Amino acid sequence: MSSTQPSQGDPRLAGDTVTNQFEALVEEHKNAVYAVAYCTTGDGQISEDVAQEAFLQAWRSRDNLREAHRFRAWVCGIARNIARNENRRRKRHPEDSLEVSDTGAEPAVLDEILRTERLAVLWQALGKMQEPYREVLSLYYQQGKSARVLAESLGISDGLVHQRLKRGREQLKEQINHALLEDLRALQPSKGFSARVM
Repeated sequence: MSSTQPSQGDPRLAGDTVTNQFEALVEEHKNAVYAVAYCTTGDGQISEDVAQEAFLQAWRSRDNLREAHRFRAWVCGIARNIARNENRRRKRHPEDSLEVSDTGAEPAVLDEILRTERLAVLWQALGKMQEPYREVLSLYYQQGKSARVLAESLGISDGLVHQRLKRGREQLKEQINHALLEDLRALQPSKGFSARVM
């Protein structure tokens, strides 16, 4: 080994490696965490703030995770708890909300108004559903992932994911039409989310 290369015990190497690995995890799981937050809060900006906080808490508590393959379910659970707490806080203090970050992009006013109205209708429909069905549908349409991946995210069996998807779709069909499902698929964290977390 060359003397210019860092040794295995070099703390800089370990720190950089852990940071890079965590950044990769944020990139891989950000959509799932955002979807879990959204299905609880119904608000895109608040969901992004919740997702960021979930990753920050995961980073601070990373030594508590014993099984690396459980990271997705673990961080989604953190996001779910933060989102529920945020909902309770907003009910107590409706004049407050999590600080909205500036994404730097200003869509056309009319397009944004129409999108906001469609999302309000969608959230109203989802809000009438029981949380387990709402959560599975949100993850499925926002990410297009397999039942296995959804099961890992939620910590449940593949069969239960299929069951909740079936019942959830039946409930949702009573509330909204196919076009609104396209809007649900389009919900994603804004550009630069991973960079802001890091």
